Amino acid sequence: MPRTDAEWTLDFEIKGAERDAALANAAAIFTGWGLTMPPCEPLTPHFGLHDFYRIGEIEYWIVNDRVNNYCGKFLFMFDAQRCPLHHHKMKDETFFIVKGVVSMTAGDKTFSMKEGDVFKMLTGTDHTFAAVGGPALVLEVSLPSVQHDNIFADKRIGKDGVDLRHARPAFSVSTCSAMKVMAAMPLRRQCASSSCWTSALVPRTWKWGTSGFPTRLRWPA
Repeated sequence: MPRTDAEWTLDFEIKGAERDAALANAAAIFTGWGLTMPPCEPLTPHFGLHDFYRIGEIEYWIVNDRVNNYCGKFLFMFDAQRCPLHHHKMKDETFFIVKGVVSMTAGDKTFSMKEGDVFKMLTGTDHTFAAVGGPALVLEVSLPSVQHDNIFADKRIGKDGVDLRHARPAFSVSTCSAMKVMAAMPLRRQCASSSCWTSALVPRTWKWGTSGFPTRLRWPA
């Protein structure tokens, strides 16, 4: 049975008590920083390498709108944690350092980025980044995340280095907030897609149509 888009990272994420502890530790750091993350369910990828505190990150998504062609998310890393070397065939992205210090490698250049620094990563550029001297938070603004567009240097990731996960479903913060409040209540989706769902439960059982997450929700008739 094919996996739904909502399950696209399950083989790449830490789970259970390890996940709960990582999210709790990150939440404590955000409290100390005076920051609040978007209300959607965070992603906790170890990229299939099962060494989360060395190769991993926590992703707090704001939006991934494949219709209107934009994406935004926060990337949190514990001290010395790294996003592995990769490039994109299509995605153009810009990084803004919100908190901490980040060692950024783009192509053959490695440099330090501090709070307030901005760097535009050109499509096709191999890049990796890590938190240095403490935790770090990065805002990534980009074209949408789509399937097969993350190509990793480490061939253990995905299939020969190509990430085969489905793209993160499209959604907005306002929609996530509504979903969080109405957690397990049945909802009906309104959209033009033939793959729309009806009466699906919200938490981690979301089913996604080709046009992404619903922006208009109403109670079932």
